[in-house]
Amino acid sequence: PDGIRTNVIMPFARTEAVDRFFTNEPAMANQILDQNPLGKVGHPEQDIGRTVAFLVGPSAAYINGVTLPIDGGASYVR
Repeated sequence: PDGIRTNVIMPFARTEAVDRFFTNEPAMANQILDQNPLGKVGHPEQDIGRTVAFLVGPSAAYINGVTLPIDGGASYVR
């Protein structure tokens, strides 16, 4: 009734920690990327930020209570 919506994002994006991991563990990093359908780590602004901007905007006014992975499809790969 107060117009408050709650959604959660699960991003897989470039951060200092991710970059450090990829530098220190290149074999494991390549394995992770090979399992990602898009084959890349998301860009914080272009990939994650645009999705967040959509979620908080009027086009997503009816989206509520979801957990949205923004990870290039990695969470759906089994």
